[in-house]
Amino acid sequence: MPNDELGEDGSNMAAQMEHLHNVGVVPGQIDLEVLRGRYVVGHASTAKLTSAAWIVTQALLFSEDAAFGGVILDDEGVSLVVEASRADMARRVGLGDALRMDPNVCWRALHLSLGQTANDVPGIISHMAKALMGDGVSILHYSTYGTELFLVREEDLAAALRTFSSQELRQQLECVMSHRNEPLSGPPSPAQPDLWKNGGNRLELVEMDQRLYIARLKREYFHEVSRTLLQLFLYDEHYHHQLLPPAEADSAQPEEAALDNDAAAVVPNENAKPSPPEVESGSAPPKPPPVTLPPVAAAAAGGPPQGGTPGGGGGIAGEPPTA
Repeated sequence: MPNDELGEDGSNMAAQMEHLHNVGVVPGQIDLEVLRGRYVVGHASTAKLTSAAWIVTQALLFSEDAAFGGVILDDEGVSLVVEASRADMARRVGLGDALRMDPNVCWRALHLSLGQTANDVPGIISHMAKALMGDGVSILHYSTYGTELFLVREEDLAAALRTFSSQELRQQLECVMSHRNEPLSGPPSPAQPDLWKNGGNRLELVEMDQRLYIARLKREYFHEVSRTLLQLFLYDEHYHHQLLPPAEADSAQPEEAALDNDAAAVVPNENAKPSPPEVESGSAPPKPPPVTLPPVAAAAAGGPPQGGTPGGGGGIAGEPPTA
């Protein structure tokens, strides 16, 4: 897209913000598309994951109004990128106490498609991120299985597109790609400022004690496994113990031990004879105790979370809790 189509003040771009844009950053190698939808970024702490179960479920499901959504889980809780209308709905039904977000700050998603040459160049995304930051554009970067996405504030969209359309950035990226087979450059110049944490400590990279896998699931199968995905995000052993009250957490058995006990219970013993349950004369066999779903599983299954959530109970996927 030529720069003269954008206008000095970005007014032409602002008038077209609701339409899809295609920008050839480096034609044939780096192409950019502005995805439809307006997005809000939110966060729910680990202690409030059950209360935020409905909005997490919505983030895990595809929306016809949005082309992108994000869910990231770490030790501090869950970070979400959801379509603005869903964030507004979560706020209106009373999830504001569980989900920290600013509904007045909306983001747009920029999808980058890399050709084979660009994809093989280390740091190609970093060059584009630096160009955006140099022009005063704040970004959130998401790198997934086969795509790159930049989130930019809605008011910065025109400036971001001007940056991606600039001849200067194109020349820089073409130069980087032309030297892709050369050794990486040396350490930064002494004039480059060091990065520091609060308290005067240097920033350090810390290796997490985890083995991670990257998987991609096709859209048409996503709804079929949404409940399983929700449990993977919210109900592994680590988070299960954190969500339980202290007394219950101390008495809870690890998941592996429970599985071992269950397995042992079904192993046949040739020397033992089965003993029928004791039943009083004339009475029916005892019924098994009712199965009680935990709050998050109940919400995912379509029932209200036990114990309640701010603003009401849960609902079926796609509907908010009732006030």
